Amino acid sequence: MPILLKSILIATSSLLFIIIWGLISRKRLALRYSLLWLITSFCLIFIAAVPHTIIWISALLGFEISSNFIFSIIIGFLVLICISYSICVTTLNRKIDVLAQHIAIDVKGAVDTQCKPDNPGDCKVLVIIPAYNESANICRTVKDLKNCAPFVDYLIVNDGSVDGTAAVCEENGLNYISLPINLGIGCAVQSGYKYSKKHGYDVAIQFDGDGQHDASYISLLVEEIQNGHDLVVGSRFINKEGFQSSKIRQLGINWLRLVIRLLFGIKVTDPTSGFRACNKRLIDTFAYNYPNDYPEPETVAVALLNKYRYLEVPVTMNERIGGESSIKRLKSLYYMIKVTLAIVNVRIQKRNRQTMP
Repeated sequence: MPILLKSILIATSSLLFIIIWGLISRKRLALRYSLLWLITSFCLIFIAAVPHTIIWISALLGFEISSNFIFSIIIGFLVLICISYSICVTTLNRKIDVLAQHIAIDVKGAVDTQCKPDNPGDCKVLVIIPAYNESANICRTVKDLKNCAPFVDYLIVNDGSVDGTAAVCEENGLNYISLPINLGIGCAVQSGYKYSKKHGYDVAIQFDGDGQHDASYISLLVEEIQNGHDLVVGSRFINKEGFQSSKIRQLGINWLRLVIRLLFGIKVTDPTSGFRACNKRLIDTFAYNYPNDYPEPETVAVALLNKYRYLEVPVTMNERIGGESSIKRLKSLYYMIKVTLAIVNVRIQKRNRQTMP
């Protein structure tokens, strides 16, 4: 190795080591997040300072040119660093989500429960209404809920809306909590499950805030939960009445039906339905762990995986009146790929458990 190149490599690697260590010493970086950077820079210094050792090791490992071995080491370290930071970012995001949920839930006390007429079986029911930019629909949704299912409590989870949804809820005296930032549909619904668990509800019902779901079917969902089912999903495709979704979405739904049928051997007609009820067992499960992006098909897979008693009942859904869906055309392909991978991952987890002693 030429002296000039050797000197530059030693100086650059040493500078990298000093910079990283300086950031650590000033508490700008945690040591555990920077360990791979320190090891990488130290290895580069060693490679430049003792090149003959590297040549010998690379020959021993079968590399004809030692520079190829050095290049492989550097690439390997960079890949490990990227993986390490991806894990750190994912962990941090989860902690932020949980913190935001607890902030919103702790600020809000228990729903003001009044005497609920015609409460089936005297069970305590909470309707969870996730809402992101639903200021045009939320009052109509709650009105429908009060008229058709007066025996339930409801909780609107305002998911960091920027269109004044929280102000509309406040002005109209609606029961709601506000997440301080937009966390996504999964975290919004999970906030409702955490609230349900904290206040001892027997049944939790997910109900969209855009007016697509018909509250007159809530009694049917609650009745089936009381009949012993763990998860009851309202399907628009059993009787095929009402709004049947767009052609692009139907294509995606058909694909997810096929994936679930192939992996679990069970026919599911509406895996993407957000109109669903669950009992205390699943409230506890979903409060602890709930997928964030497009969670409905994945939670169906989890229910089938763990042998929860699953049932679909026929419902009629309406077309969205105002606002806009979170799944647009450009997101459709991402939706199908992401959810397919999530369902496959659930199936793999099952296989792993089956092979364990």
